[in-house]
Amino acid sequence: MNKFSDIFTQENIAFALSIFASIGTLGTWTCSFFKSRKRLYSELNAYRTNPHGLLVHMQFSNKSTMPLSINEISILIDGNEYTACKIPQKVKEESTRVGNVIRSQHDYFSMDFPINLPPLCGDSGYLYFSSEKENFPPLSNKVNLIIRTNRGRAIQQTFELKNLLN
Repeated sequence: MNKFSDIFTQENIAFALSIFASIGTLGTWTCSFFKSRKRLYSELNAYRTNPHGLLVHMQFSNKSTMPLSINEISILIDGNEYTACKIPQKVKEESTRVGNVIRSQHDYFSMDFPINLPPLCGDSGYLYFSSEKENFPPLSNKVNLIIRTNRGRAIQQTFELKNLLN
């Protein structure tokens, strides 16, 4: 009984509780850091080239619990950066005809910048990279994209060019 009273003093109990509280606080900070850090996933679905530019269809997913804004996307070819057009441009047109009568028509536009992604959400659309001064350089099987966001450093990702746009 005397050993119990020596170990379980008021000071020792307060010390043990403070250690448990510190461990709990550290665990909470660690969890909130991993939940709120920038976790942007992107995927290049399809592409099409022309002499003046590159049209890609991309998907973006914000896997963090904080909102994310994509301010600029550039493609890196032979050390030169080509920025995606920030103002939406008509990139594709589909129409259905029966004889000479147009039954439906739909215009597709490139994505508007900034691309705002709420927490745990995603978006997809077309991006058009153009070379206004000269012809667009030829592409290899892989392209490097630089994605600039409002949270932290730019993300550089490499994508394979697999599927051609219809």
